[in-house]
Order: sequence, then structure tokens, then C-alpha cells
Amino acid sequence: MTSVPPTGSTGQNGQTGCLLHLLSDLTRDPALRDRLTQDPLAVIAHYGVSPDKQAILRSRDIEQIASTIGREAKELIAQLRETSPTVMVPWPSHEILVKAIKPDRGATGTQLSVEVTGRQFAPAATLRFTHPGAPVVRGTDIRVHTGAEGQSTMWAKASFTKAGVYDVIVTNPDNEHGTLSAGFTAFDK
Repeated sequence: MTSVPPTGSTGQNGQTGCLLHLLSDLTRDPALRDRLTQDPLAVIAHYGVSPDKQAILRSRDIEQIASTIGREAKELIAQLRETSPTVMVPWPSHEILVKAIKPDRGATGTQLSVEVTGRQFAPAATLRFTHPGAPVVRGTDIRVHTGAEGQSTMWAKASFTKAGVYDVIVTNPDNEHGTLSAGFTAFDK
């Protein structure tokens, strides 16, 4: 399971992130921990840990070790940005997307049950409807389900007092939001 240390520019053997990789591998590989106990110099040499970083390890100063690893991580990210900028976004977007609302119209003066679909709704997301000149309508009794792929469904109730075409806005607790423009029409009975 032990990885080969990365090539780069700061270790004894010209490696960036050597301490970072050593400690990362130690957390995952019991055999490496055993080898380090038996022959620490060979393991440290294999990872190209420079003498100054070896001294930091020997000091057992957690703050200094963490600071050094942080610098190595920044160097690795900077190298990755220079060589492969598209690799810097390997994870899916967590951008909120509001795709649809059912029903997409309803009468004023009644309480409506709506289903909003989209992506990346948090469990504590809120729902509101906005229309120029009308009070903001806030969803109540909200329930949210978001699957492993980020597909989301929100169920809520809403009551409109003024007819018009409303934007449908889902907002997560971190204030990220998605909008379905002109997604709902309220009409007078």
C-alpha cells in the first residue's frame, strides 16, 4: 500500500510533499509503520525527507510538523495548477440547481403542496418565492431528500396572497442558493 514519493522540488531527493506523503502513508499502512520502527532512516531516506524536516519530526512539535505539511500541500497544489489546471476540480460541483416545481401554478388564498426538484439541496434548505411588488412567500413544512449523486427533491407547503409569476429559490444554510426564474405562477381564483 505504500506509495512512491512524488517528484518535485523540496526534499533531499528533489521531492515536494515528501513529509506529507510519508505521514499520509503511515496513517494507512501498518507495514510501513513497522518498517519505520525497525529502520527509520531507510524509510525516511526512501521518502526523501530532508535533514531539516527530519529534525522537525524528531522534535515531535505538532504545530511545527503541521505547518511544514501545510507548506508542502500548498507547493503541491501550486505545481498541480501549473501542470494540470483541469485536475484541480476532480469532485462534482456542489452548486445548487433548481430544475422544476410541481405543480408550477396554483390559486391565491389556498395552501399548496409543492415538489421542487434539482441538485445539492441541503437537509435544512429553505424555499421562497419572489415576485416584484409581492411579499416574499416562504415554504413551510419543508422536507428534503438528496441522493448520493446530488439529485434532490424538496416537499413543502406555500400560500400566495398576490397573483403573479414568481421565481423559485432554494437556499442552503451556507447561503448558497439556486433559482428557477419564473418557475411558479399564482393566479386569482
